[in-house]
Amino acid sequence: VYIQLSGMTLGGWIEADRRLRSYEFRALNARRKERLKEDEKVWKKWERLIEEEENGENQPSAGSESR
Repeated sequence: VYIQLSGMTLGGWIEADRRLRSYEFRALNARRKERLKEDEKVWKKWERLIEEEENGENQPSAGSESR
């Protein structure tokens, strides 16, 4: 009986570990995807700002300079 119970306990630990690792993998991937989306938004914002500067949209006009 002891050998059977110890085998069942070991099997339970192995199954629990497998499920825990699977959950951690899914949770980390979900967080990673969220971070990638946030990073992509930031990059697009910076790219848009750089394009605006290159096109001269953010440069002050000649009449607005004060001395």
